[in-house]
Amino acid sequence: MQKKSLFQKLKQIPILGVILLISNGYAASGEISHFQALSSWSNWYQRIVKNLVIFFILGAAFSYFSYSEITSATGFKPEEAILDIFPDILGFGIGVFALLFTLPTVFLARLRRKNSKSKNNNSKFGAHMLPVDMAYPLMIYCFIMLIAAMFRMVPDSPFTIWISCSLLLYGFYMCFELLSSIFNTASLMVAVRKLEDDNQE
Repeated sequence: MQKKSLFQKLKQIPILGVILLISNGYAASGEISHFQALSSWSNWYQRIVKNLVIFFILGAAFSYFSYSEITSATGFKPEEAILDIFPDILGFGIGVFALLFTLPTVFLARLRRKNSKSKNNNSKFGAHMLPVDMAYPLMIYCFIMLIAAMFRMVPDSPFTIWISCSLLLYGFYMCFELLSSIFNTASLMVAVRKLEDDNQE
């Protein structure tokens, strides 16, 4: 019997396993092989770690202002903003993600051919990337809302404000990532349909 790797064992842990699986797939740009093995550090750094570091640094600046007298007077709390905003984005994103299963086969086949002919192997868009490019932001929203809900149960502190501000900013960044995936998919759909109409004329 083949011994399970650490990655395969971690995948079996509730919640953590889902986060690890989707994050690893996102880091590997949707390559199927990386659903069974941990992606390289360079992939993780380029796709995930680098952006997280940037937004946690920005979060530190925002958390400083949230403790200022001006912001305190407004009663702004980042964890409340998260729980007010992100559920709507999550619901919209899940609806769009479900539409992936209705994409015509000709569109996906054309997208694969386009990606295989590309000279840039690190293409930012492809049929294999569609699921992870949409699933990762949705997973991030779930995780962020879980952390925000937990922070609502404890008194505010510099640490919780810093984490909440960082996750709020990162969540907005993920919104733009999700919009980018939707836009690219819609643009290619229009191009494929136009080509089909031209061939029928």
